[in-house]
Amino acid sequence: MEHLGTTPLVPNKDGRTPLHEAAMKGHEDMMIKLLEHKIFLDHGNIDKVDCQNRTALHWAARGGHWNIVELLIAKGASIKIFSTDGESALNLAANADDGRILGVLFRAWAAQGGDEGIVRAFIDHGETQIDTKDSNKRTLLSYASEKGHDNIVKLLIEEGADIEVKDIDDQTPLSWAVRHGYEGVVKLLAEKGADLEAKDEEYGQTPLFWAAENGREGVIKLLVEKGTDIEAKNKEYGQTPLSRAAARGHEGVVKLLVENGADIEAKDKEYGQTPLLWAAENGREGVVKLLVEKGADIEAKDKGYGQTPLLWAAKNGHEGVVKLLVEKGANIEVKDQDDQTPLFWAAKNGREGVIKLLVEKGADIEAKDNKGRTPLSAAARRGNGHIVKLLHHKI
Repeated sequence: MEHLGTTPLVPNKDGRTPLHEAAMKGHEDMMIKLLEHKIFLDHGNIDKVDCQNRTALHWAARGGHWNIVELLIAKGASIKIFSTDGESALNLAANADDGRILGVLFRAWAAQGGDEGIVRAFIDHGETQIDTKDSNKRTLLSYASEKGHDNIVKLLIEEGADIEVKDIDDQTPLSWAVRHGYEGVVKLLAEKGADLEAKDEEYGQTPLFWAAENGREGVIKLLVEKGTDIEAKNKEYGQTPLSRAAARGHEGVVKLLVENGADIEAKDKEYGQTPLLWAAENGREGVVKLLVEKGADIEAKDKGYGQTPLLWAAKNGHEGVVKLLVEKGANIEVKDQDDQTPLFWAAKNGREGVIKLLVEKGADIEAKDNKGRTPLSAAARRGNGHIVKLLHHKI
């Protein structure tokens, strides 16, 4: 840094500092060293402008130096500065059609509040720029929707932005807004005719499914009112939104979906599990209670293992769920496809609390599976000495 002298911010005849020069030429090592120099980070000096009112970020974007752009953004460079030509760094990156730089700048724009001036600049410099895509095929509308910038979303829609544009993962602006729970944006997009049933390629999930997965009650209520398909299944397991909400433990969402007519006994295509089975397997006590009170089949079996909600809960050690199901009348001697009972699974997996609960409720300690094994022998086979001792004292 010695060659910079004692006044590294003194500009040349074009008003450019060493920071501008490093950005123009794509000198990453020099940029790193300059940004370590405290003076460039003080008092907004990272955004110092030259005679064209361009910052280092402008020049890095114009030159396609995405690594420099990332460095500057990470250090707090502003994207809200316009050159004498009325161009922002985003405009310059769009003109160069540089997807990587656009991605960095789009994210920064959204994180910095979705400045309306940037959008206006896009509009003023050609209507095609409003749907310019970054390397992930995301647009300004996509990022604005993800961050919940209602005013920007409204402006972009009014200016003709494509509301159905899909990114590299087939996520639409509506999908992004739904996932993050931005009701205002969801309402705006839905009222403008956004496809409520659009599915992404990887998971095959609709906006409602994403909302259910992420526990977005307000969004779900809005989508249901707009007539979305409440039973739309995803591609991964063939689950319904209700099953996914149950598995995730989103009680409010489960209640809302059930009250709006969701099939309480819907089975996924992969495992044949009902919402109650998913909830029991994952220990979602509140959801289990809700579904049982709504009349869910407490003895429903999956197709993979022939297990009931009680078997799953016992197997995974969910004491609260086991207690609840038993109190609601679940069969404690029910057997899966291998003739293994809830007590057998609890012993096999070392679930001491569940074992005590089941034994107190009268579970058969000598019940054998299809290979003649008892809960005691299953525990011994797994090396669960404390369980062997517990069961031995009960015999």
